Amino acid sequence: MKRSIFFVLLMLAGTVAAQDSKITRKELMDTMEDADSFGKTVNFLGVVRGGSVIADLTCVFGPGEVTPEDRCITIPSTSTLVTIDERNLGSITLPGNTFKTNIYMIPSHFFDYEFVNETAGQVNDARFNYTPYITIESAALNDPSAIDPVTHAPLAGKLDINLSAAHNINRSLAANEFIHEGFTYSRAFIAGINKPSLVAMGVPLDVSDRMFRQPMTIKMNIKGRIKRIDFAQMFYAIRILGN
Repeated sequence: MKRSIFFVLLMLAGTVAAQDSKITRKELMDTMEDADSFGKTVNFLGVVRGGSVIADLTCVFGPGEVTPEDRCITIPSTSTLVTIDERNLGSITLPGNTFKTNIYMIPSHFFDYEFVNETAGQVNDARFNYTPYITIESAALNDPSAIDPVTHAPLAGKLDINLSAAHNINRSLAANEFIHEGFTYSRAFIAGINKPSLVAMGVPLDVSDRMFRQPMTIKMNIKGRIKRIDFAQMFYAIRILGN
């Protein structure tokens, strides 16, 4: 019994010691992935919305069914693999020094599609792939030292960044099967777009410093691939924050 009490007292003493030892700011900063943003005030910087990307067998719509900002891609047939890459669906230009350390975005995504198998047998190649991405345009990115780490080509004033919110469905369809699916979701950034992440994308630190000091344009894009689909619609909006 006394031995048990002794061990309990040791455990309690260790707990008190752990509570008394306070982590320092330097120790906290050393463990953080995005240390530059620690303790900074976050500012709301507006919302940007993009036009819809529509895939349809005819692209013929009645009055008011589409807006001038929407794009429609004609599907030759449901058995055809259609590749989508629509750029500049919407954009916003922010003045220099809008961001100090971090560009933070919360995109909300909306899309629906119709799978259809018009054959008398099962097919195994139905596909819906949705990948939203943005393009950041900045005069600083015209610096010849800013190189794409994959292609090794100069960035030439712009940098494409995926929004980490892709939706990919690859499945089979039974004979004459029809499926309609719709999705709505938000996908907040984890670390945002900051100087360390830009360096990892091939932007030298001095160029990323200038990017944050100069005006910056953010453009919205959508790419994907579809097959065994007779209609699809995709669009998203972004709440922009920063510090």
